[in-house]
This record gives sequence, structure tokens and C-alpha cells, in this order.
Amino acid sequence: MNTKKTLVIFYPGCADYEIMTATELLNERFPIEVVTPDGSDHKGSTGFVFRSNKSFEEIEIDNYACVLIPGGSPESIMKNKTIDEILHDFMERKTVIGAICSAPIILAKSGLLKGRSYTHAAIYPKEMSSLWEGGTFLQKLFVVDDNLVTAQPHGHIEFAIELCKKFDYFPSESDACAVSDYFKGKCKIDWSRIGPIMNK
Repeated sequence: MNTKKTLVIFYPGCADYEIMTATELLNERFPIEVVTPDGSDHKGSTGFVFRSNKSFEEIEIDNYACVLIPGGSPESIMKNKTIDEILHDFMERKTVIGAICSAPIILAKSGLLKGRSYTHAAIYPKEMSSLWEGGTFLQKLFVVDDNLVTAQPHGHIEFAIELCKKFDYFPSESDACAVSDYFKGKCKIDWSRIGPIMNK
């Protein structure tokens, strides 16, 4: 029986909507746990208030199958050393990490994108360019590099699908495409067939 969870890293200024599709799909198999820098509740960019389960300091690395980091304005944690250490530990364990929009800079400032391919929102000032040295930026909607999934903000649905693929959620690639199209309002879907497999 699975006991792992999905860790959602919220911080002041983040854009919570960017990971909502991912949390919707991951929650049944890997229940969502929210952390904030100091453990206080998080008022998101959508206006919703999210109850925090713990602070950065209280994260227990072995409890998680997946880590989600939304973008937005990450300035509030750019000097946070605790998150650097935590992300290093997750990367060493090959935990699946999803970072969308501006969130990859949180990995970059920890030195975790060296030798990796990634994408991001491409909205950073020139004085931050040195943080990206050693990695390969790809102008793509999403990029999958081993355990790391990065995406541009308008790729939040594809981001969610690619994260789920890491856990063999879908019976086939056509089913993954169908789920993606469903969230885009392009088709109906037979959840009675796909749902039980995704949630096993």
C-alpha cells in the first residue's frame, strides 16, 4: 500500500493555480501536503487560503513521491537556505520534482540545474543570468529530464500530465492525451475505465 505523499511548496508571491491540475490528478494516489516557509497558512494568488501542514524545517524527505513548486514571484525565498538543502536531498533521492513558470530559478539558485535541461517563464533580469550557468534552457512548453519536470506557465496541463506519467498513471499514451484534452475542454472521458487505473 502506498504511503507516499505529494509535497506542495507554497511561498509568499507564488501562483497557486499553476499546479492545481497536477494536484487534482496526483492527490488520490499521493495525498497533497502543503508546506510554507514558517508553517503559516498560505493565501494564494487565487484568493483561496491553504492550510499549511508544516514549515520547511519540518519536512521529512522520505515521506514524498513528488514535489510541486509553483511559479509567480519567488523573491521571498531566494535567500532561504533551508529550501536549498531540502531540494538537494530530494534530487539526490531522485524524487520527482515539478517546477513551473518562474519556479525553476529556485532550483537554479540551489545549483540543481547544472547539467540538466529545463524550461521556464524567461522573465528574469540579466543580473540573475549566472544562476543558470551549466544548464540547458529549451524554449519548449515543458521539458522532462529524468526526475525533473519543468514547464512554462501556459503549459500547466501538460505539466500535470507529464508528472503523472512518471508514476505510470495512464493505461496508454492515447489515454494520457485524452485526459489532457479533457482538461482543455476538448472532449469527454470515460473515467470509469481510466480513473481506477490512475488511482491504484
